[in-house]
Amino acid sequence: MNATGHADFSPDGSKYAMVSADNNLMILNFDRCSGNFSLLDSVHVPNPTVGQPDNEVFSCSFSPNSRFLYTIAYTKIIQYDTWAADIATSGIYVAQWDTFSLPFNTYFNMSQLAPDNKIYISTYGGCYLLHYINDPDSAGTSCHVIQNSFLLPRANIGLPNFPNYTFRNQ
Repeated sequence: MNATGHADFSPDGSKYAMVSADNNLMILNFDRCSGNFSLLDSVHVPNPTVGQPDNEVFSCSFSPNSRFLYTIAYTKIIQYDTWAADIATSGIYVAQWDTFSLPFNTYFNMSQLAPDNKIYISTYGGCYLLHYINDPDSAGTSCHVIQNSFLLPRANIGLPNFPNYTFRNQ
């Protein structure tokens, strides 16, 4: 990976994922006892508008049950099934940006799994709105991506950290 990006541990502590702005996704198995990583899969995230910077992957987040991994780009969200035999081919589009502006474009940006088991997604470019994935443990569009859902008092590109110091045992 040769670009800036974002990383996330799965809630059960068994996986670690990294995405980069050059649209690469690496998913690693993680052994909490030894601290060792091993490659589970490497995926080039599809970009329907190749060469357009508005589709660089910025962020990734695991679902609460650690099965699904979401990649977030400016205008698209893709869900991958980490339990699939071929993770790369399991990727499906679950959201396309709705083109809403207030007054700037409300592109998808950083994502974070929150304590309420929803994945929140900030907007890019100084907007006062948040998007979220309502049912991230559900496959495909049943995960229900809700765009422009919360009006915030201030704009912020990032999201707060929700530390997961005690990984859940499965």
